[in-house]
Amino acid sequence: MLDRLAIYRNDAKTYDLLISREDHEGNLLKALKAMCNFSDKDIADLGAGTGRLSVLLSPFIRSAFLTDDAEPMLKLAAQKLEVLHFNNFTIHVSDIGTIPAENESFDMVLAGWALISKAMRGNPWNEAVKDTLQEIHRVTRPGGTVILIESMGTGQEQPRPPNQRFADYFQLLENEGFQKQTIRTDYKFSSLEEKEKLLTFFFDKEMIDAGVKNDSLIYPECTGIWWKKF
Repeated sequence: MLDRLAIYRNDAKTYDLLISREDHEGNLLKALKAMCNFSDKDIADLGAGTGRLSVLLSPFIRSAFLTDDAEPMLKLAAQKLEVLHFNNFTIHVSDIGTIPAENESFDMVLAGWALISKAMRGNPWNEAVKDTLQEIHRVTRPGGTVILIESMGTGQEQPRPPNQRFADYFQLLENEGFQKQTIRTDYKFSSLEEKEKLLTFFFDKEMIDAGVKNDSLIYPECTGIWWKKF
């Protein structure tokens, strides 16, 4: 099995290239803007990685507070935001479950592809997730919004939880009052060689084997978005 934690710490640039190929139709930003007005808002981007969400929202928001437990990812995120001349941001090396911010600091808190790691590693997993949700609630302003984004199927044409733990986690979010939407965020690669290199870099072979072998530059991805107003 691939060691994704090692990837986050040691190969942030290749990881960033992979995610730059995802959502080639721009469906994620369309969905987020339909849910919320990001104009002049202070946001927290938890498990920010290389800044995918902060970069996406930087034309609209007032400030961004990025956390991740892999410092090389955050440094790359900072570089990308500076290139865009977005300077009202801070980066913090921190686990998603411990947010180094005061109570009610943010209008919106986003966690993209991050909270699921709590569901996978926590013991008991559901208590770990609930504790993290409480921490997220703590830093969200009254009337603010929490947005959680997770994969609903890599290499799949239709959204489907990858396994039972994912399904249980998604059900917990709905039990906690989150609304849900699913979208397609397909990858589009520049060549078949790039497609094979980047997919095998990050995903387990059994997950992607059939898709790597076909001749399409498009590789399907389904994404779920859960949101809740406080």
